[in-house]
Amino acid sequence: MAELMTEDPAAFKNFTRIGPQVPRGGNLATIRAKQERLYLKLYFNTIGSVEWQDRMIESTL
Repeated sequence: MAELMTEDPAAFKNFTRIGPQVPRGGNLATIRAKQERLYLKLYFNTIGSVEWQDRMIESTL
């Protein structure tokens, strides 16, 4: 998972979104959820962030 982390603010654009999946058993839903969370994390911590996010984080430290 660490190899997917990057300092590139546009990295989320290179992340491949997965289309609808047919449940086939196993942990497919878990894998899909992890991929979706990673995509959203990359987006909201780079280009999708808003200016007050950093202030809120700093105020809690």
